Amino acid sequence: MSFAAVRTPSRASSSKTPEPFRRNDRYDRIDHRASQDDDDDDDDVVEVVRSPLTFASPEIKALSTLRGSELYRDITRPVDVGLALQVRLAKDPPRIRPELEAMRLLDFFIAYVQERELGNLGLDVVNEHASSVSEVIPPWDFVWVDDYIIDPSLKHVREIEPLDKVNGYALTDELVANGGCNCPDDECDPRTCECVRRANRCYPFVDAYYQRMLNGDDGVDKSKPTGDFNFIYDAYGRIHPDVPAGEPIFECNKNCSCSSACHNRVVQKGRKVPLAFHKTESKGWGIKTLQNLKRGTFVGAYGGELLSDTEAERRAEIYERELGTTYLQDVDNHIIKVHLTRQILERKLAESGKLDDYRGSAAKERKMVEYVTRVANLIEFYDEYMKVHVVASGDTELQEAEQRRSDGKPASRQDKDAFRRQRGAALQRARQVAERERQRLRRLDPTKTFPDEYDEDELADPGWRFLSLDDPDLQQEIVVMANERSEMEDELRLTVDSALMGNYTRFFNHSCDPNLLHVPTYIDDASILRPLLAFFTSREVAAGEELCFSYAGEAAAVDQDDLPASSPQSPAKPARRSRTAMHPPAAKPGRDTVAAVTASAQDAARAATTKHKRLEIKCACGAKNCTGRVFF
Repeated sequence: MSFAAVRTPSRASSSKTPEPFRRNDRYDRIDHRASQDDDDDDDDVVEVVRSPLTFASPEIKALSTLRGSELYRDITRPVDVGLALQVRLAKDPPRIRPELEAMRLLDFFIAYVQERELGNLGLDVVNEHASSVSEVIPPWDFVWVDDYIIDPSLKHVREIEPLDKVNGYALTDELVANGGCNCPDDECDPRTCECVRRANRCYPFVDAYYQRMLNGDDGVDKSKPTGDFNFIYDAYGRIHPDVPAGEPIFECNKNCSCSSACHNRVVQKGRKVPLAFHKTESKGWGIKTLQNLKRGTFVGAYGGELLSDTEAERRAEIYERELGTTYLQDVDNHIIKVHLTRQILERKLAESGKLDDYRGSAAKERKMVEYVTRVANLIEFYDEYMKVHVVASGDTELQEAEQRRSDGKPASRQDKDAFRRQRGAALQRARQVAERERQRLRRLDPTKTFPDEYDEDELADPGWRFLSLDDPDLQQEIVVMANERSEMEDELRLTVDSALMGNYTRFFNHSCDPNLLHVPTYIDDASILRPLLAFFTSREVAAGEELCFSYAGEAAAVDQDDLPASSPQSPAKPARRSRTAMHPPAAKPGRDTVAAVTASAQDAARAATTKHKRLEIKCACGAKNCTGRVFF
């Protein structure tokens, strides 16, 4: 039996009439058993079997104080009503005209989505693999939000206090992202718009899009033609092809004088392209596009509850133990790492009374940008060296030597021998990588020639870049700052939970050959630590193609031959649980809608003996370059 549905908010249903459904006894949760006492045949024992939890379970919904708050009753009540209908249809499908009940559920869901979505465009529902009446829609176990809802574990931006001064100097805090422009026209000019300069101040990184544009003595590079000054968006609201992948976006906002017609307003207006909930054969529910999409097209922002790291860890433990999956997404972007690096350097300069040398003019500020960039890169090289050359090497002598260096202890002769040995291994690795790159370039151009020796740019292996530093004191200084930044990241880390509150982006599946990447975007009530994670296409996407991104991180997702060089991507800390993935396909709620909203006694018994290992999930993306696993 099947129930296929294709439905849009603006068109009449084209769903097929399903066959009559039988009552499915697998959803009976109470087991009546005859008593073993022959003296009392009428006395039955009623055994209530504990079913496994789902995101629709009251125990899971209770994890969020906001989910049950009266403040959000207007958006949670329709979900509770719709979910109750979906559960009833799953447990006890009607025997007569089940399609009527199915269409009632479908209409209710579509109306709710269209009303709640920021752009009011609504989404189609395409399901050719339904096995029950309740599967005409995805699991309705989440409340629709297109932005962040701030969990009580965090302060609102308006409650955040500036950092304490150091030696009389005010440090750049996370509120530097707040502000607007006073452009006189409805549409801003990027050469004069204050939002461009705000982006420059917030992202002091040499290779950033706006840093390459605004670097003259007065802040503007007059050697560039007027046509080279653009917002990140083009006239069609797409990201310019020469913008580095993952470049932070600073849109004009509620503090600006420009109108909604300004080209620098895209994400805040909501999605403008037609998409559909799509039931796949092997990965559960996903999202696909209904029209061809150009590269750089905005397709959605990841809404949900913004949590502190402590609250996220609490929920992660329960989600993974009880459900075997999660919708937690760490807010961990390069701009945040650069911001924290600047804070470390500003504090050091302020303590020594030298911060004035890096403030007060465009030239001095450019000097600070170059300083921050160099240190941020070296910290990234050190992190990558620790991840690839130390932790993964299994070399206990090297690991112990690095631990002593991290603790600030002087290097022993044995430590120096370990460093020297690893320096040689890193150089060999860098040469191997450089040779593979040369071979790739020769295949593209057989006439291309290279010098006998590799130049510095070719030996770009991060481990070698750190170990090749000739100054041991500089190496030690980078280690100290890397540890300091790591502690700051752990303390300030934020996470978005889209399990109980979210939108259609929570259904984006993983792919080893993704067509999406997410970009940190700042709009209203901005904090550097709280960018909205906006999804854009990383290449052209054909109509009917599923929209996917890489759960392994942006570095694995970006095709370097197709996109401009990105800002350095930060490796995950080996000792910390990764939450870059949201819903692994193999364990994702929605692969079977019925199972996602209710569960049987058999499911409970199976769950009691099944140990979910989220990081070992097999990939089912079907890409030619599929690695066979979701995480790395």
